[in-house]
Amino acid sequence: MPSHADRVQIHATAVAHQGQAVLLRGPSGAGKSDLALRLIAHDGWTLIADDQCDLTHRDGAVFVTCPNTLIGKIEARGIGILDTSNATEARVTLICDLTTAPIERLPEPEFEIILGQAIRRITLNPFEASTTAKLTVLMQNLML
Repeated sequence: MPSHADRVQIHATAVAHQGQAVLLRGPSGAGKSDLALRLIAHDGWTLIADDQCDLTHRDGAVFVTCPNTLIGKIEARGIGILDTSNATEARVTLICDLTTAPIERLPEPEFEIILGQAIRRITLNPFEASTTAKLTVLMQNLML
């Protein structure tokens, strides 16, 4: 999708929890799909898009959808492409940058502007056992 003032396509994986989306970002092999698979295996998380996300600015918020060719598909490294159910759209409330580098213990809240909207941004190690719990609890807190 070409970039416009109200929409853009990005390299990320998006999952939703109670209608609110997290964009999982990182280079190829960073663990985006792996983390998404672990999240959607838990109740309450749904895949929106794997690898490519269409973002749209509407009604003062950013929404994420999946490009038509990728709907219901997720890559499982070492297995291939798997079919899964997915949500059609969700409001983006969190960006999670993935890294295996050391992470600050108590970081100050950070935000990133996407399509003119400030969205909370965090950095997590996708391969830590607690990462799925951290994202679930943080999303619950963001919705309070």
